[in-house]
Amino acid sequence: MKKILACAVIVCFTFVACKKSEEKKPETTTAQPGQKQGEFKPQGQKKRQQREVSSLKIFNEQTLVSEVPQAQYGSIATSKVKIGNKQVQAVLLKDLLTKYNIKGKNVVLAGAAIKTPLTWEQATGTDVYVYVTPKKFMKVYTTSKNLSNTKFPKRLEKITVTETSAKTKPTT
Repeated sequence: MKKILACAVIVCFTFVACKKSEEKKPETTTAQPGQKQGEFKPQGQKKRQQREVSSLKIFNEQTLVSEVPQAQYGSIATSKVKIGNKQVQAVLLKDLLTKYNIKGKNVVLAGAAIKTPLTWEQATGTDVYVYVTPKKFMKVYTTSKNLSNTKFPKRLEKITVTETSAKTKPTT
């Protein structure tokens, strides 16, 4: 009697395990949108691809003035600047703001983790550049002694121009 009961329990567990494996098979064979079936991408690469496709957003107060896709970063860069030992495509921040007809008292340069507030005079100086990195991201570069200790975002994602005076100084 015990042997029959034990065999019945084993058969029951085997049956349940087979059902669960059949339910899981359709989930693994379905392809996600934009991905070919059978193409394997590790989780880290998926996240990196999603992160890389970004755009530079330019705001005047709360209003979105322009959104420059990553593919068009080279078109807004009007000059070349030597940073270290490399020449990169860049645009003066002043020229970029003038192109979109934006004026204000303060400019906030924001990335994923850092927001750097600047006064209009600091932002429109002759030596504050927004440049395109080899990996197609936007960064801020300056040769100004006044801004040498200012910590800029690693990747520039948003520029906001405001009329209200900022009570905080640039983060150092």
